[in-house]
Amino acid sequence: MKEFSHSEKLNLLPETQELLKSVQALTGMPVDIQPDPGIRGMGRAVYIASETSGNQSHRVLYDPLYEQFLDHHVAHECGHILRLAAVDVNERVALVTTSDHTENAALQLLPDIEELLERGDVSEDYLGKLLPLWLSGTISQLYNTPADIHIERWIHQDYPTLRSTQTASILSSAEQAHLVLNPMIEEVTPRHIWNVSNAMNYALFKSAINLSGNNELIKPYKGTPAEILGEDLFEMIESTADTGFEGDRQLVDLWADKLELQGWFTWQKYQRLAS
Repeated sequence: MKEFSHSEKLNLLPETQELLKSVQALTGMPVDIQPDPGIRGMGRAVYIASETSGNQSHRVLYDPLYEQFLDHHVAHECGHILRLAAVDVNERVALVTTSDHTENAALQLLPDIEELLERGDVSEDYLGKLLPLWLSGTISQLYNTPADIHIERWIHQDYPTLRSTQTASILSSAEQAHLVLNPMIEEVTPRHIWNVSNAMNYALFKSAINLSGNNELIKPYKGTPAEILGEDLFEMIESTADTGFEGDRQLVDLWADKLELQGWFTWQKYQRLAS
């Protein structure tokens, strides 16, 4: 009796199956794909990478709520795996935030936070919990978005049979991201955090217009500060060749300068990261 791999049991498209085989051939490790509702809030799928000696597979976790887009999510995370695998292990770095960086961010956000407190939109009791969430969410988005843009272009170009599920997945993600523009969310978010997060979303979805053919992806951002800032981020992507992981790192630093996030993180060789 034939033994089926986990990916085969997931009924992935043949092109996705071939991509998984390519990743295993290039890296020497299979991709272990597992549902995990616990990642909800982190992303629809995440690649868990580590440098531990016992690591025997690439772990990709996905939110079963979005299993209909699984082929796209698996292909996307394979993109992250391949970009990391293409550089020397000592050059694989992630963004790390220390207590000093948290203090820097808090000082920079102080005027916005004071405004939230004065209006009563956020209570002082919850600030200690909210600040780490605002910081980690922003830094995670900064780390991932430049690479995400290049990976989506790579999927569209090299894996044409995945285009329909890719487009559907992007449209679904855009609808979810547009909810952040809701005035109720804006009112309880520091102005700087709201602007830079939506600017990164704008750059991501403007790039996706060429893949999906849907101009509605950026329509909700029209006339907002995120549109102006996001245009600058998008132009940085357009004017920079895709050189893989090292290029992603350079773009992160360029974006951080533009978004005034320079003192919020440092680069460090990773032990465990999600992307």
